[in-house]
Amino acid sequence: MGRVREIVKKLVVEWSGYSPKFIIKRNLPFTYKEDKANIVTGPRRVGKTYFMFQLMKNFDVENCFYINFEDERVYDNSQFLTYLIPVIKELFNPKHIILFLDEIQNISSYSKWVRRILERKEAIIFITGSSSKLLSANISTELRGRSLSFLLHPLSYREFLQFKKISIENSKLIKYDEYRKSGILQYLREYLIFGGFPEISLEKKQEMRIRLLKEYYNTVFYRDIIERYKIRNIKALDLLAKAILNSVGKEFSFTKTCNFMKSFGLKVGKETLITYYQYLKEAFFVYDLPKYTTSYKKREVSIKSYLFNQGYIKAILNSEPLGTLMENAVCRYLIMNSQYYSLDNEIYYY
Repeated sequence: MGRVREIVKKLVVEWSGYSPKFIIKRNLPFTYKEDKANIVTGPRRVGKTYFMFQLMKNFDVENCFYINFEDERVYDNSQFLTYLIPVIKELFNPKHIILFLDEIQNISSYSKWVRRILERKEAIIFITGSSSKLLSANISTELRGRSLSFLLHPLSYREFLQFKKISIENSKLIKYDEYRKSGILQYLREYLIFGGFPEISLEKKQEMRIRLLKEYYNTVFYRDIIERYKIRNIKALDLLAKAILNSVGKEFSFTKTCNFMKSFGLKVGKETLITYYQYLKEAFFVYDLPKYTTSYKKREVSIKSYLFNQGYIKAILNSEPLGTLMENAVCRYLIMNSQYYSLDNEIYYY
Protein backbone atom coordinates (compact mmCIF):
# COMPACT_ATOMS: atom_id res chain seq x y z
CA MET A 1 0.00 0.00 0.00
CA GLY A 2 2.84 2.37 0.86
CA ARG A 3 4.33 1.89 -2.60
CA VAL A 4 1.08 2.86 -4.32
CA ARG A 5 0.77 5.96 -2.14
CA GLU A 6 4.32 7.02 -3.05
CA ILE A 7 3.55 6.63 -6.76
CA VAL A 8 0.44 8.81 -6.32
CA LYS A 9 2.54 11.47 -4.58
CA LYS A 10 5.18 11.40 -7.30
CA LEU A 11 2.70 11.78 -10.15
CA VAL A 12 0.66 14.51 -8.46
CA VAL A 13 3.82 16.55 -7.84
CA GLU A 14 5.18 15.95 -11.37
CA TRP A 15 2.02 17.23 -13.06
CA SER A 16 1.28 20.07 -10.60
CA GLY A 17 0.98 23.37 -12.44
CA TYR A 18 1.85 21.86 -15.82
CA SER A 19 0.40 23.35 -18.99
CA PRO A 20 1.56 22.85 -22.60
CA LYS A 21 3.25 25.90 -24.08
CA PHE A 22 1.43 25.49 -27.39
CA ILE A 23 -2.35 25.12 -27.38
CA ILE A 24 -4.57 25.91 -30.37
CA LYS A 25 -8.03 26.58 -28.99
CA ARG A 26 -10.83 24.32 -30.18
CA ASN A 27 -14.02 26.23 -30.98
CA LEU A 28 -16.40 23.78 -29.37
CA PRO A 29 -19.32 24.33 -27.00
CA PHE A 30 -18.67 22.68 -23.65
CA THR A 31 -20.64 23.11 -20.46
CA TYR A 32 -19.90 21.36 -17.20
CA LYS A 33 -21.66 20.74 -13.91
CA GLU A 34 -19.92 20.52 -10.56
CA ASP A 35 -22.05 17.60 -9.38
CA LYS A 36 -21.46 15.50 -12.52
CA ALA A 37 -18.57 13.55 -14.00
CA ASN A 38 -17.78 15.74 -17.02
CA ILE A 39 -16.54 13.34 -19.67
CA VAL A 40 -14.70 14.16 -22.90
CA THR A 41 -14.33 11.09 -25.08
CA GLY A 42 -13.30 10.44 -28.67
CA PRO A 43 -10.66 8.74 -30.84
CA ARG A 44 -7.01 8.58 -29.87
CA ARG A 45 -4.92 11.58 -30.95
CA VAL A 46 -7.99 13.73 -31.52
CA GLY A 47 -6.79 16.29 -28.98
CA LYS A 48 -8.65 15.31 -25.79
CA THR A 49 -5.68 15.98 -23.50
CA TYR A 50 -5.04 19.41 -25.01
CA PHE A 51 -8.75 20.18 -24.82
CA MET A 52 -8.57 19.28 -21.13
CA PHE A 53 -5.67 21.70 -20.61
CA GLN A 54 -7.74 24.30 -22.46
CA LEU A 55 -10.54 23.74 -19.94
CA MET A 56 -8.10 24.14 -17.05
CA LYS A 57 -7.59 27.78 -17.97
CA ASN A 58 -11.12 28.46 -16.68
CA PHE A 59 -10.00 27.69 -13.11
CA ASP A 60 -7.34 28.79 -10.63
CA VAL A 61 -4.26 26.72 -11.39
CA GLU A 62 -3.57 25.95 -7.72
CA ASN A 63 -6.85 24.02 -7.54
CA CYS A 64 -6.27 21.93 -10.69
CA PHE A 65 -4.70 18.47 -10.62
CA TYR A 66 -4.00 16.33 -13.69
CA ILE A 67 -3.24 12.60 -13.84
CA ASN A 68 -2.54 10.59 -17.00
CA PHE A 69 -3.67 7.02 -16.40
CA GLU A 70 -1.66 5.77 -19.37
CA ASP A 71 1.54 6.50 -17.43
CA GLU A 72 3.31 3.14 -17.04
CA ARG A 73 3.61 3.74 -13.30
CA VAL A 74 -0.17 3.64 -12.97
CA TYR A 75 -1.66 0.19 -13.11
CA ASP A 76 -5.15 -1.21 -12.69
CA ASN A 77 -5.30 -0.84 -8.92
CA SER A 78 -8.19 0.82 -7.11
CA GLN A 79 -5.80 1.89 -4.32
CA PHE A 80 -4.37 4.51 -6.66
CA LEU A 81 -7.72 6.30 -6.75
CA THR A 82 -8.32 5.73 -3.03
CA TYR A 83 -5.12 7.62 -2.19
CA LEU A 84 -5.48 10.39 -4.80
CA ILE A 85 -7.53 13.00 -2.93
CA PRO A 86 -5.94 12.40 0.52
CA VAL A 87 -2.49 12.87 -1.07
CA ILE A 88 -3.58 16.09 -2.81
CA LYS A 89 -4.91 17.48 0.47
CA GLU A 90 -1.74 16.46 2.31
CA LEU A 91 0.62 18.04 -0.21
CA PHE A 92 -1.27 21.16 -1.33
CA ASN A 93 -4.26 21.76 0.97
CA PRO A 94 -6.20 23.49 -1.86
CA LYS A 95 -9.42 25.44 -1.29
CA HIS A 96 -11.09 23.31 -3.94
CA ILE A 97 -10.03 20.21 -5.84
CA ILE A 98 -10.59 20.08 -9.59
CA LEU A 99 -9.47 16.77 -11.07
CA PHE A 100 -8.55 16.25 -14.72
CA LEU A 101 -8.27 12.50 -15.21
CA ASP A 102 -6.89 11.36 -18.57
CA GLU A 103 -7.85 7.85 -19.85
CA ILE A 104 -9.21 6.85 -16.44
CA GLN A 105 -11.06 3.86 -17.94
CA ASN A 106 -7.74 1.97 -17.58
CA ILE A 107 -8.72 1.58 -13.90
CA SER A 108 -11.52 -0.99 -14.01
CA SER A 109 -13.23 0.20 -10.79
CA TYR A 110 -13.05 3.92 -11.60
CA SER A 111 -16.83 4.49 -11.88
CA LYS A 112 -17.58 3.46 -8.28
CA TRP A 113 -14.82 5.74 -7.02
CA VAL A 114 -16.07 8.68 -9.12
CA ARG A 115 -19.58 8.17 -7.80
CA ARG A 116 -18.34 8.24 -4.20
CA ILE A 117 -16.31 11.43 -4.74
CA LEU A 118 -19.27 13.17 -6.39
CA GLU A 119 -21.72 12.14 -3.67
CA ARG A 120 -19.37 13.47 -0.99
CA LYS A 121 -18.67 16.63 -3.04
CA GLU A 122 -14.93 16.21 -2.62
CA ALA A 123 -13.97 17.39 -6.11
CA ILE A 124 -15.08 18.64 -9.50
CA ILE A 125 -14.20 15.92 -11.98
CA PHE A 126 -13.27 16.03 -15.66
CA ILE A 127 -12.51 12.77 -17.46
CA THR A 128 -11.15 11.87 -20.88
CA GLY A 129 -11.13 8.47 -22.53
CA SER A 130 -10.72 6.71 -25.88
CA SER A 131 -13.65 4.34 -25.53
CA SER A 132 -17.27 4.86 -26.54
CA LYS A 133 -18.20 3.15 -23.26
CA LEU A 134 -17.73 6.62 -21.75
CA LEU A 135 -20.56 8.07 -23.85
CA SER A 136 -23.83 8.74 -22.00
CA ALA A 137 -25.63 5.86 -23.70
CA ASN A 138 -22.97 3.33 -22.68
CA ILE A 139 -21.75 4.69 -19.34
CA SER A 140 -21.27 2.37 -16.38
CA THR A 141 -24.28 1.78 -14.14
CA GLU A 142 -22.62 3.60 -11.23
CA LEU A 143 -22.50 6.84 -13.23
CA ARG A 144 -25.96 6.75 -14.80
CA GLY A 145 -27.48 10.16 -14.18
CA ARG A 146 -24.20 11.38 -12.68
CA SER A 147 -22.30 12.17 -15.87
CA LEU A 148 -22.27 14.51 -18.85
CA SER A 149 -20.55 13.09 -21.93
CA PHE A 150 -19.07 15.13 -24.75
CA LEU A 151 -17.74 13.51 -27.94
CA LEU A 152 -14.67 15.29 -29.29
CA HIS A 153 -14.35 14.85 -33.05
CA PRO A 154 -11.39 15.48 -35.32
CA LEU A 155 -11.08 19.08 -36.47
CA SER A 156 -13.88 20.60 -38.46
CA TYR A 157 -12.71 22.22 -41.68
CA ARG A 158 -12.97 25.66 -40.07
CA GLU A 159 -10.78 24.47 -37.18
CA PHE A 160 -8.40 22.84 -39.66
CA LEU A 161 -7.94 26.20 -41.38
CA GLN A 162 -7.27 27.83 -38.02
CA PHE A 163 -4.49 25.28 -37.49
CA LYS A 164 -3.16 26.54 -40.84
CA LYS A 165 -3.42 30.11 -39.49
CA ILE A 166 -6.32 30.96 -41.78
CA SER A 167 -9.39 32.53 -40.18
CA ILE A 168 -12.78 32.59 -41.88
CA GLU A 169 -14.94 35.30 -40.36
CA ASN A 170 -17.97 34.55 -42.51
CA SER A 171 -19.27 31.19 -43.68
CA LYS A 172 -20.04 32.57 -47.14
CA LEU A 173 -16.81 31.80 -48.94
CA ILE A 174 -18.03 33.46 -52.12
CA LYS A 175 -17.35 36.89 -50.58
CA TYR A 176 -13.58 36.28 -50.57
CA ASP A 177 -11.32 37.29 -53.43
CA GLU A 178 -10.22 34.57 -55.85
CA TYR A 179 -6.64 34.36 -54.53
CA ARG A 180 -7.71 33.75 -50.94
CA LYS A 181 -10.53 31.45 -52.02
CA SER A 182 -8.17 29.26 -54.09
CA GLY A 183 -5.84 28.88 -51.09
CA ILE A 184 -8.72 27.82 -48.85
CA LEU A 185 -9.96 25.30 -51.41
CA GLN A 186 -6.43 23.95 -51.89
CA TYR A 187 -6.35 23.06 -48.21
CA LEU A 188 -9.68 21.27 -48.64
CA ARG A 189 -7.99 18.52 -50.66
CA GLU A 190 -5.41 18.02 -47.90
CA TYR A 191 -8.18 17.94 -45.29
CA LEU A 192 -10.17 15.33 -47.21
CA ILE A 193 -7.21 13.03 -47.89
CA PHE A 194 -5.42 13.18 -44.54
CA GLY A 195 -8.32 13.95 -42.20
CA GLY A 196 -8.63 16.37 -39.33
CA PHE A 197 -6.40 15.03 -36.57
CA PRO A 198 -4.47 17.94 -34.99
CA GLU A 199 -0.95 16.49 -35.25
CA ILE A 200 -1.52 15.49 -38.87
CA SER A 201 -2.88 18.94 -39.69
CA LEU A 202 0.26 20.61 -38.32
CA GLU A 203 2.65 18.26 -40.16
CA LYS A 204 3.96 19.72 -43.42
CA LYS A 205 5.58 16.62 -44.97
CA GLN A 206 3.22 14.19 -46.68
CA GLU A 207 5.38 11.14 -46.00
CA MET A 208 5.40 11.96 -42.28
CA ARG A 209 1.61 12.38 -42.27
CA ILE A 210 1.24 8.89 -43.72
CA ARG A 211 3.73 7.48 -41.22
CA LEU A 212 1.86 9.07 -38.30
CA LEU A 213 -1.50 7.82 -39.59
CA LYS A 214 -0.12 4.27 -39.79
CA GLU A 215 1.07 4.61 -36.18
CA TYR A 216 -2.42 5.76 -35.14
CA TYR A 217 -3.97 2.82 -36.99
CA ASN A 218 -1.65 0.29 -35.34
CA THR A 219 -2.30 1.75 -31.88
CA VAL A 220 -6.07 1.42 -32.31
CA PHE A 221 -5.72 -2.01 -33.88
CA TYR A 222 -3.37 -3.58 -31.35
CA ARG A 223 -3.77 -1.65 -28.11
CA ASP A 224 -7.43 -0.65 -28.14
CA ILE A 225 -8.81 -3.83 -29.66
CA ILE A 226 -6.47 -6.85 -29.73
CA GLU A 227 -4.97 -6.29 -26.26
CA ARG A 228 -8.12 -4.95 -24.61
CA TYR A 229 -10.43 -7.70 -25.88
CA LYS A 230 -7.87 -10.53 -26.11
CA ILE A 231 -8.52 -11.08 -29.83
CA ARG A 232 -7.19 -14.38 -31.17
CA ASN A 233 -8.29 -14.25 -34.81
CA ILE A 234 -6.11 -11.26 -35.68
CA LYS A 235 -6.25 -11.95 -39.42
CA ALA A 236 -10.07 -11.75 -39.43
CA LEU A 237 -9.95 -8.43 -37.55
CA ASP A 238 -7.37 -7.09 -39.99
CA LEU A 239 -9.45 -8.06 -43.02
CA LEU A 240 -12.59 -6.61 -41.42
CA ALA A 241 -10.89 -3.26 -40.78
CA LYS A 242 -9.65 -3.11 -44.37
CA ALA A 243 -13.07 -4.15 -45.68
CA ILE A 244 -14.54 -1.19 -43.79
CA LEU A 245 -11.94 1.16 -45.33
CA ASN A 246 -12.94 -0.16 -48.76
CA SER A 247 -16.66 0.22 -48.05
CA VAL A 248 -16.98 3.76 -46.73
CA GLY A 249 -20.26 5.23 -47.92
CA LYS A 250 -21.55 1.86 -49.13
CA GLU A 251 -24.00 -0.53 -47.51
CA PHE A 252 -21.92 -2.87 -45.39
CA SER A 253 -22.76 -6.59 -45.43
CA PHE A 254 -21.42 -8.90 -42.74
CA THR A 255 -22.61 -11.92 -44.73
CA LYS A 256 -20.64 -10.93 -47.84
CA THR A 257 -17.58 -10.03 -45.79
CA CYS A 258 -17.75 -13.36 -43.97
CA ASN A 259 -18.09 -15.30 -47.24
CA PHE A 260 -15.17 -13.34 -48.71
CA MET A 261 -12.95 -14.37 -45.79
CA LYS A 262 -14.05 -18.00 -46.02
CA SER A 263 -13.14 -18.05 -49.71
CA PHE A 264 -9.54 -17.51 -48.59
CA GLY A 265 -9.78 -20.41 -46.17
CA LEU A 266 -10.18 -18.23 -43.08
CA LYS A 267 -12.38 -19.81 -40.42
CA VAL A 268 -14.62 -17.08 -39.03
CA GLY A 269 -18.32 -16.79 -38.27
CA LYS A 270 -20.67 -13.91 -38.98
CA GLU A 271 -21.34 -13.38 -35.27
CA THR A 272 -17.61 -13.05 -34.63
CA LEU A 273 -17.34 -10.36 -37.30
CA ILE A 274 -20.28 -8.48 -35.79
CA THR A 275 -18.53 -8.61 -32.39
CA TYR A 276 -15.26 -7.36 -33.91
CA TYR A 277 -17.15 -4.57 -35.67
CA GLN A 278 -18.58 -3.49 -32.31
CA TYR A 279 -15.05 -3.38 -30.89
CA LEU A 280 -14.00 -1.13 -33.77
CA LYS A 281 -16.93 1.15 -32.99
CA GLU A 282 -16.02 1.29 -29.30
CA ALA A 283 -12.48 2.31 -30.26
CA PHE A 284 -13.85 5.16 -32.44
CA PHE A 285 -12.47 3.60 -35.61
CA VAL A 286 -15.85 3.38 -37.35
CA TYR A 287 -19.43 4.53 -36.88
CA ASP A 288 -22.47 3.68 -38.93
CA LEU A 289 -25.76 5.16 -40.06
CA PRO A 290 -29.05 3.25 -40.32
CA LYS A 291 -31.18 3.38 -43.46
CA TYR A 292 -34.04 5.87 -43.56
CA THR A 293 -37.09 3.60 -43.67
CA THR A 294 -40.26 2.97 -41.71
CA SER A 295 -39.31 -0.71 -41.45
CA TYR A 296 -37.52 -1.30 -38.16
CA LYS A 297 -36.02 -4.55 -39.46
CA LYS A 298 -34.56 -2.91 -42.58
CA ARG A 299 -33.27 -0.01 -40.50
CA GLU A 300 -31.40 -2.39 -38.20
CA VAL A 301 -29.85 -4.64 -40.84
CA SER A 302 -29.01 -1.97 -43.44
CA ILE A 303 -26.08 0.22 -42.43
CA LYS A 304 -23.46 2.40 -44.05
CA SER A 305 -20.05 2.67 -42.41
CA TYR A 306 -18.03 5.87 -42.02
CA LEU A 307 -14.69 6.70 -40.40
CA PHE A 308 -13.70 9.05 -37.61
CA ASN A 309 -10.26 9.24 -39.23
CA GLN A 310 -10.66 9.18 -43.01
CA GLY A 311 -6.91 9.60 -43.45
CA TYR A 312 -6.62 5.83 -42.90
CA ILE A 313 -7.86 5.29 -46.46
CA LYS A 314 -4.75 7.02 -47.82
CA ALA A 315 -2.36 5.60 -45.23
CA ILE A 316 -3.51 1.96 -45.30
CA LEU A 317 -4.97 1.51 -48.79
CA ASN A 318 -2.93 4.20 -50.60
CA SER A 319 -6.16 5.44 -52.16
CA GLU A 320 -7.66 8.94 -52.61
CA PRO A 321 -11.36 8.48 -53.54
CA LEU A 322 -12.30 12.16 -53.23
CA GLY A 323 -16.05 11.62 -53.61
CA THR A 324 -16.07 9.05 -50.83
CA LEU A 325 -13.85 11.24 -48.66
CA MET A 326 -16.16 14.22 -49.15
CA GLU A 327 -19.18 12.10 -48.22
CA ASN A 328 -17.38 10.91 -45.08
CA ALA A 329 -16.43 14.48 -44.13
CA VAL A 330 -19.99 15.75 -44.63
CA CYS A 331 -21.43 12.85 -42.65
CA ARG A 332 -19.03 13.44 -39.76
CA TYR A 333 -19.85 17.15 -39.79
CA LEU A 334 -23.56 16.38 -39.52
CA ILE A 335 -22.96 14.00 -36.62
CA MET A 336 -20.64 16.49 -34.93
CA ASN A 337 -23.49 19.01 -34.98
CA SER A 338 -26.33 16.66 -34.05
CA GLN A 339 -26.07 16.83 -30.25
CA TYR A 340 -23.94 13.70 -30.39
CA TYR A 341 -26.39 10.91 -31.17
CA SER A 342 -29.33 12.38 -29.28
CA LEU A 343 -32.69 10.87 -30.27
CA ASP A 344 -34.02 14.22 -31.44
CA ASN A 345 -31.29 14.62 -34.06
CA GLU A 346 -30.70 11.11 -35.34
CA ILE A 347 -29.08 10.87 -38.76
CA TYR A 348 -29.87 8.34 -41.49
CA TYR A 349 -28.78 7.65 -45.04
CA TYR A 350 -31.35 7.54 -47.85
